[in-house]
Amino acid sequence: METLQLLPWYYIAASAALYVCLHRWILQASLRGPKGWPIFGNFIEAFWNFRMGRIYDWALEKMKLYYPTFRVKMFRNSFVLTVDPANIEHILKTNISNYWKGETESTRFFDLLGYGILNSDGELWKRHRKVGSHEFASKILRNYSTQTNKTHALSIIGILDLASRNEKPVNVADLMIRLTFEASCKLVFGLDMGFLDLSLPEAPFRKNFDAVSGGIGDRFIDPFWELKRFLCIGSERKLKEDIHSVNIYVDKLFQDRKAEIQSNKQQKKRDLLSRYIESLEKESFTNNPTKDIKDSVINFLLAGRDSSSVGLSWLIYAISSCPRAEEKIVEELRRMEAEKRAMNLKGGAAEAAAAAAAEELDRDAFDQFPEGEFKDFIRLLDYDTICNKLPYLRAAIHESLRLYPPVPVNYREIIKDDVFPACGTKVKAGETILWSPYILARMEQVWGEDCSEYKPERWLKDGVFQPETNFFKFNTFNGGARLCLGKESVLLQATITIAAIYRFFSLKQMPGEKVRYEFGVTFQMPVEGFHATVHRRSLKC
Repeated sequence: METLQLLPWYYIAASAALYVCLHRWILQASLRGPKGWPIFGNFIEAFWNFRMGRIYDWALEKMKLYYPTFRVKMFRNSFVLTVDPANIEHILKTNISNYWKGETESTRFFDLLGYGILNSDGELWKRHRKVGSHEFASKILRNYSTQTNKTHALSIIGILDLASRNEKPVNVADLMIRLTFEASCKLVFGLDMGFLDLSLPEAPFRKNFDAVSGGIGDRFIDPFWELKRFLCIGSERKLKEDIHSVNIYVDKLFQDRKAEIQSNKQQKKRDLLSRYIESLEKESFTNNPTKDIKDSVINFLLAGRDSSSVGLSWLIYAISSCPRAEEKIVEELRRMEAEKRAMNLKGGAAEAAAAAAAEELDRDAFDQFPEGEFKDFIRLLDYDTICNKLPYLRAAIHESLRLYPPVPVNYREIIKDDVFPACGTKVKAGETILWSPYILARMEQVWGEDCSEYKPERWLKDGVFQPETNFFKFNTFNGGARLCLGKESVLLQATITIAAIYRFFSLKQMPGEKVRYEFGVTFQMPVEGFHATVHRRSLKC
């Protein structure tokens, strides 16, 4: 009798337990992911793969299992990773106001970037974007960039020519960061820093900026960085000193340029620092125009240096690993050169001179190089040629940027509960959403069965370059309102640089050297870089 009276309680308890299990199963089934450990979640597995130098490939393996979206837990934090272009569009465009950078990223970058465009959200970011869009759409800035890149291409050719004659390998990663830092300083400050002199000198500002870039990246993997910053010890003490050195340098440039502008108001400067001084002193982003200007130029300096150098390094690696692509690039360059020289002989010299004049070439910088085949070829690279006459090279650049995106992963914090359009996935406020251009490029569902192959031909149709207009599929330059402001500048620099290098040289990876990536803010190569031997080509077309 007593047993019969207790029986309903067993039913109730069993039903409650079954309900809890089913409820949890339904929640998990709505968004799958790798099983984790109690308390730790997926942290142990992720950390082991990070230590092995394959964190992005670990995430790629999981995405192939759980495509297009999965969730991982690390302690109390929940992360959702997606690669569906529809979901990425939802984050970056359709419901952009619900996804913000948040404190995770902004606090780590704040000491260097302040409230600049790379480190802001909401209305402040919109004001940054408005001013930045105006500057980067300027024809003056485009011509200035074209001229600067031509001059720097001559410097790169000179360095490679010396290396080929001395039969010494070059560190491609180091050479490219010298190039992009020199170009960024010229664009932002209007200064020639000398990073590309034949002696490849070290400079205090470059050394400090390198250290700052690495130190900021370390904050993303050091769980104790805030404590070390508070106590001013270890890596955070060194980072503070390096940031101080960078700020002192930029402060002096700012004061000198401001005084120069005030003393000679008739002469317009083309560098970003000068243009921002003229525009932001009238209408600043915050109540501190001086800090706004310095934050802005440091943001553009970091963006132009780090991501561009990474993109160029991996591009040269991709070409050196694909003889077929290199052969087609060289063939296209020589064909273009022959056609333009023939046009000049038939009376097209006037048009060439007009194109050069339109680009407002800085004669002092360009003319310091001796006349010869190198300089003659660089002169042929006018803006129309760069954009319209080198389709295979443009395709090769885009294909490398697809496979080796300078920023391999992006993330946002979710403000309110939401539902992704693809598969109706539910995401919760407070979770972190990640999407990875690196993983996206390796998804057969998005890019086809040959997605992991370096294949410039996928960007061509009947020999004509066909850009991917869906920036949520080709997400290297971000998309929506946050589409990269410097996109065209990056492509311009890459086209001029690679055209100059491969017209005259072939770079071959050192035998036995394995090129890999390191975890960081960008898809960087390790400190030791990527070494290549340099072989001179015939100068005849």
